[in-house]
Amino acid sequence: MKWWHESGLSSLAAAVEAAGGELRIVGGAVRDHVMGRNAKELDAATTLTPDAMSKVADEAGYKVIPTGIEHGTVTVVLPERTLEVTTLRRDTACDGRHADVEYTTDWEQDAARRDFTINALYVDRRGTIYDYHGGKNDIATGTVRFIGDAEQRIEEDGLRILRFYRFLATHGKEPADANALVACKLKRGMIAALSGERIAQEMRKLLAAADPRYSLEQMQKAEIDQLVLHAPLQLVSLSLLMACETREHLAPEWTVRLLAITDVTRADAVVSYVCERWKLSNKEGEALRMLAKSPMLIDEDVALTHQKYLRKYGRPAYLRLLMLSAGNGLLGNIHEWVKLANTWEAPQFPVASKDVMALGLEGKVLGDALKALEVQWEDSGYSLSKETLLKTLG
Repeated sequence: MKWWHESGLSSLAAAVEAAGGELRIVGGAVRDHVMGRNAKELDAATTLTPDAMSKVADEAGYKVIPTGIEHGTVTVVLPERTLEVTTLRRDTACDGRHADVEYTTDWEQDAARRDFTINALYVDRRGTIYDYHGGKNDIATGTVRFIGDAEQRIEEDGLRILRFYRFLATHGKEPADANALVACKLKRGMIAALSGERIAQEMRKLLAAADPRYSLEQMQKAEIDQLVLHAPLQLVSLSLLMACETREHLAPEWTVRLLAITDVTRADAVVSYVCERWKLSNKEGEALRMLAKSPMLIDEDVALTHQKYLRKYGRPAYLRLLMLSAGNGLLGNIHEWVKLANTWEAPQFPVASKDVMALGLEGKVLGDALKALEVQWEDSGYSLSKETLLKTLG
């Protein structure tokens, strides 16, 4: 656990201990360490109150930001990283979206309020791992299991339904925990009360998992797909899309996979619903709408067709369309087109407005003439010169 060799984290933990408390890394970083994966971010838990934690960190020379002080969380800016530190808590009341908590110094009480056993692991600065609910064994078997009673955990926060399917896709194996599946289906109505941003956050991660097929199948069986997408899933295209991703060494794009699992006749409706319900950013929404409305590429298309799209919309958008077309079975071998995206440099249209104005054209006529010339130039395979193009205007 190389994090503990970082000067900032090590000295902070020592300062906490000197103040009579304890600091442990918790959750995903510990889980991923046990799985042999590299942790991207660290979260820490402490027995000190937020005020005491802030005082200790400040006296140790580190900047403290009260990012989530109402939830017991402060962010400490260390030399190597920023670290969110949350005081141990236990739930006193929950309404399905928010929990009333009180601070505690009992690590087991803190672990008991977490969602899954694989996320309730702690490690101290000496490298000792604390596992209060059999998380290490569940990691070994690929079991995503709620801590305690699954229905109760979901009643505390309805987002845990989507988190279950997300972790099933990223960390789980078949068969899924039966109690979890039953509880998620039973409580699926709670999804309606979730914010769009929280739904989007989980679904992006689920769809971008290495292999989300089994998880999506379970969502479909529980009829949760229609609550999230407002349409049933179709999973036939996903295997073909994933095979293309693997062959071409392309990272999964959640937008492409979303449309791949959507019936083409429902694509516009699903995109409209997702953009609004998930509260997507303008950039994400635009990319998704363009992908849904663009004509698919097919095997019969010549290189110029690909070049036109690549030049007009850019490499990321072209690759998304390429992968979706392949996933829909419309393109066979896409290797040459991926190579085109990586190597082809779009030429610059040689005619400028001033060139057309010099011929006496202006206003809408000028704009229409420029567009017509650009179409001619593209159709020629970008070979016509400026002089040749201008001659066509007389």
